[in-house]
Amino acid sequence: MNFFSKIKLFMCFIFLNSITLASDLNKKEDITDRHLLILSNIIYENSEPETVKELIKNYKNHYEIPYKKPISLFSSKEFKDLKIIQREINKTTERHRGFSAVTFQKDNNIIIVFRGSDQYFRENVSYLIPKKEHAQAKYAIKYIKKLINMHVITQDTNLYFTGHSLGGYLALYASGVLLNMQIKGDKITFIKKNDETKPYPGDIDFKSCIKKIVIFNGLGLATSTNLKIKNSLLNIKDKIYAYRLKGDPISLFGMHFSDQIEFICPNIYDEVHNKYYYFLVGSHNCYHFFKLDYFKLNSNKLSTSELITASN
Repeated sequence: MNFFSKIKLFMCFIFLNSITLASDLNKKEDITDRHLLILSNIIYENSEPETVKELIKNYKNHYEIPYKKPISLFSSKEFKDLKIIQREINKTTERHRGFSAVTFQKDNNIIIVFRGSDQYFRENVSYLIPKKEHAQAKYAIKYIKKLINMHVITQDTNLYFTGHSLGGYLALYASGVLLNMQIKGDKITFIKKNDETKPYPGDIDFKSCIKKIVIFNGLGLATSTNLKIKNSLLNIKDKIYAYRLKGDPISLFGMHFSDQIEFICPNIYDEVHNKYYYFLVGSHNCYHFFKLDYFKLNSNKLSTSELITASN
């Protein structure tokens, strides 16, 4: 082999490796659990700005600065190119039982974030009634159908569901419902027993679209939830991450479909009431997850001093 042939062979090798590297970079998951934690916090902001930058700014003005919380825990710089593409914000419990959700997009990554309760008793009383689904469940179904009709969810979508408290319940429920949906022409229907092996033109393999379901101090699904929904979630339990803080009572209720990941968060302090809460109010606050090393910026490992492995 002469010198020029060797040069050509070397250049081909470099070219092929660059293609492989580009492909690997495109496949890299750039939506982290920290991102989902931030979005699960800022969804409590009632304003409806056009950009994520404005949304984070408004959240800090309304929730961090008045209560003297540290405002450097996260910033809009972590959400470059993330866009708000759809939202349903209810500022009272009278409309849609207080249901609120926001959908974000970055490239082909779609993040659906559900808000937790604004008024604990009024919004959650239906959950306590046997054989009755939560009052917001039907609005979660309508919201998912709306996203499908808008072509927000397609076969090429990387789909993430997240939420805190009741938002965690809605993230689980909406995921389970989506796994039992199919598209027949211009109609969205629920899969029937004899349809399970029948693909239809334009249908989407929603199971492959769902990349992660991440919930924080989340309420689990009720035992009365439709069995097909529960079985569908059990089949993707490796994609479900249920984080909880020790002492939180809400995440003790319901089914979470995977082992809960429990953390000890020392010195839980509720700045609003100016006193310590470890059991009821303080330990449930989603904001306290930022005090853990695991959710700090550029952290990618669990701290053994914080982590407890807890089974559901």
